[in-house]
Amino acid sequence: MKKKLFVLMCLLLSVLIFNIKVKASGTHVAFGVEQNLHAESVINGEVIRWKFGKYQIEGKDEDFKAYNLQCENPEKLTGNVVIPTQLEYEEDGNTNTIEVGGLSDYALKDAVNVKSIIVPYSIKYIGSKSFENCSNVEYMLLKKLMDLL
Repeated sequence: MKKKLFVLMCLLLSVLIFNIKVKASGTHVAFGVEQNLHAESVINGEVIRWKFGKYQIEGKDEDFKAYNLQCENPEKLTGNVVIPTQLEYEEDGNTNTIEVGGLSDYALKDAVNVKSIIVPYSIKYIGSKSFENCSNVEYMLLKKLMDLL
């Protein structure tokens, strides 16, 4: 158990300190469909604005996912934050739901009021410097990495 915890902490420090991009195992071919889509979610009572790109994975119509997720108002993120697994957004006058698949570079940059971050299993990519200047984070759980231990 101590060895697993040590390995997890080393991986986490590598991501935070050396800005290593984390990508889940497996091969996915992503085709960009539309960039600069916007959505909102409520985290700890605050409305958080997100921008993202919609990508098609492996050419299947039903496999659109949101990648390059980035918080547009990180100053509103406080306390314990769970990255959303799905977002609702408007497109062509319709409300759609999309699964979140990855975080952009600088996704939560300057979220200085965050104490802990949970990155759900659906997140398969974490961009470079995604947590830059999240200086008060005391705890982070990367659920996808738990599979590697």
